[in-house]
Amino acid sequence: WFNLGDRDLAWCLERSRMLAEGLSPTATLARLNAAIGVRARVLPMSDDPVRTWVRTGAGWLSFQQFMIRERAAGLVEGLEFRGAEQAAASEHVLAALAGAHAIVIGPSNPLASIAPILAVPGIHDAMVASPAPVIAVSPIVGGEVLKGPTASFMAFAALECSAEGVADFYGELL
Repeated sequence: WFNLGDRDLAWCLERSRMLAEGLSPTATLARLNAAIGVRARVLPMSDDPVRTWVRTGAGWLSFQQFMIRERAAGLVEGLEFRGAEQAAASEHVLAALAGAHAIVIGPSNPLASIAPILAVPGIHDAMVASPAPVIAVSPIVGGEVLKGPTASFMAFAALECSAEGVADFYGELL
C-alpha cells in the first residue's frame, strides 16, 4: 500500500542504513542532502523519534497509513504526536531559531505537519523568544485548500478553514 519510486526507495534505504550505523537523523540528513547537491541546511526538529497518529472512524492509524493507504478519507477524530513530549529539540534547530533573521512557516498543514514540530519541548518557546519575525504562509488561499486534508484537520481543531483560521492556530507565534 506504500508505493515509492526508485529514488524515494533508495533514499529510505540509505537513510535506514546510516541510522543503523549510529548516525543521528541530523547527520544522516546532512549527508543525504549533500549527496544530491542540496546546499541549504535542512534540520530535523529532533534526533528523537516523534510519530504522528490520526484517529478516524477506523481507529488510530499512523500518519502514513492515514495519508497513503486510506487516502486521508474520513473525519479526523483525534491527533497525537507520540514521543514529542519525551523528545529533545535539536541544538542545531534551537541555535538556528535564536540566530534567524526571519522564520517562515511554509504552507503546510498546520495541524499535521507543523504542530508535531511545535509539540517538541523548547521549539515553540524558541520561536517566541527569537528576535526574528515569524511569518506563516497559509495553505488555504481564497478559501481553497492548496493540497491534502487540511480542511479535515482544521475541522477537528474547530478552526475556520481559512487563512484567518491558520493565523488563529499559530496565535502568538506570528
